[in-house]
Amino acid sequence: MPVNQVFDYLPRKSDKTKQVNSTIAIYICREYLRNKRNLSPPDVINLIEKHVLPVRPGRKGPRKVKPQASVSFLYRVT
Repeated sequence: MPVNQVFDYLPRKSDKTKQVNSTIAIYICREYLRNKRNLSPPDVINLIEKHVLPVRPGRKGPRKVKPQASVSFLYRVT
């Protein structure tokens, strides 16, 4: 099923632009391909529809997460 067909099923209730969370959508598709007998294509589309996010124009870049130092667990041994 092409990706553009999935967008035809999405409801158009508001004028806000929406996008599918691609990480979750890929995971759902992988699980569908692994276990074809457990899910039908409409079920896959419904699962993907639950993970639709609004597009926020003008939003700043990605968060700058600083790496944290590891914690020593030697205090538990003594």
